Amino acid sequence: MEETLKVILGKLEKIDTRFEEQEKSINARFDEQDKKFNVRLDQQDQKFDARLDELEGKVNTRLDQQDQKSGARLDELEGKFNARLDQQDQKFDVRLDELEGKVNNRLDQQDQKFSARLDKHDKAFARQENKSEAIDKRLSNLETGQDEIKEIAKCIETSQNEDVIALLRNFHTQIDSKTEVLNRRLFNAETDIQKLKK
Repeated sequence: MEETLKVILGKLEKIDTRFEEQEKSINARFDEQDKKFNVRLDQQDQKFDARLDELEGKVNTRLDQQDQKSGARLDELEGKFNARLDQQDQKFDVRLDELEGKVNNRLDQQDQKFSARLDKHDKAFARQENKSEAIDKRLSNLETGQDEIKEIAKCIETSQNEDVIALLRNFHTQIDSKTEVLNRRLFNAETDIQKLKK
């Protein structure tokens, strides 16, 4: 029995030794695979980094080209826009000069018309004043004539000449009617003068 146990224990020890060797072999293989995998990962990282650097370079180059194209296009558009603005400024200046000329001509015409109307009113006012002065002179002459006629009438009344008295009365009536006419004309002339003054 003991020998059988020893044999079994010996076999078990061999099995344990075999398991340990297998475990060491497996661990060694895992370590080797892990190293290979890490090396492979490092290579992939290097390739990926190199690819990223390459793509970054290409993207930066493309962006620089786009910046140059955009800058050139913007410069071209700015030039066209400035040229268009210059044309619009020139047209606007020409239009303003034209409008200014028309306005100045219109103002000159209005000034001429206004001056002509003022001259016309001044002449009419002068004519009315001349008429008024003439009427005043005629009234003064009439008053003087009336005074003389009254003196003559007094002299005639003393002599009781009825024919002469009737004639003088008729003459006095005519003078009164003419005086009324002159008074109306004087009133109308003064009214016209007041309108012209306003």
